[in-house]
Amino acid sequence: MSSFFWPIVKTNNQTIINLPLGVKLIEIDNQQAEISLFFDDSESIIFLYDFKCINTPHKIHYNPIISHANINLTSIGSVKLLIIPKRLITLGNFDYNEKYISESFSSLILSILCSLSTEEDKVEIEIMTIINIINISLYKNNKINVFEKAKQLLLNNIDNPSLSLDFLADQLCISRRKLQYVFNENNTSYNSLIGKIRLNIINENINNNYDLSSKELGRISGFKNVQSLNRFFYKHHGLSLKEHKNKIKSFYLNMENDIQLL
Repeated sequence: MSSFFWPIVKTNNQTIINLPLGVKLIEIDNQQAEISLFFDDSESIIFLYDFKCINTPHKIHYNPIISHANINLTSIGSVKLLIIPKRLITLGNFDYNEKYISESFSSLILSILCSLSTEEDKVEIEIMTIINIINISLYKNNKINVFEKAKQLLLNNIDNPSLSLDFLADQLCISRRKLQYVFNENNTSYNSLIGKIRLNIINENINNNYDLSSKELGRISGFKNVQSLNRFFYKHHGLSLKEHKNKIKSFYLNMENDIQLL
């Protein structure tokens, strides 16, 4: 990298290479067990990899507000750090619990980093490509996170009279339309997902207690009345709730009799 077009600053065991768009590449020749790096609040640590470009990280951690990092290099050896300004990372209005780039995207980024051009125009395109890959990966991870959060919210609020698509969107701090899009991307819809959750709750509770009243089943699965519960159940099982409960009860009683005969 010594012939690189962009400015290079060397300090003790660190070499800082200033790349286009405010991106920096820091090479650290590990001479100590722990290295502390301090960054401006506008910068984010994105990528950590080894000098020889051999080890591909399984997870590349990303923190949009990081200003200080303590990096233990004891077991890693000499490394390179890619520093990218926050302004280049598209976050939207989402809350990322797991801020990492998937392994498949990590491999793509690593292949580019390990063969960076020394030509001004080419290296700028390569850096822009890396930034786009990061943003795409974070976007895909986010869609999964939003979907999982939506499912958990549905489960936690299944008996909440206020439960609706708008309620979920408000809780997730996204628009109704965006939430519908997330459901569609996961091959489902609000109605399909809530129906599946309700059916699982009903079946699980009947299996645990076949004498549970329809009124109680309706309450814990979020139905306003028993009639709505019965219509829903018949639509999905092809028999009434009462018939299904009797069928389950008969199965368990026969199983108990068989055990007693042993």
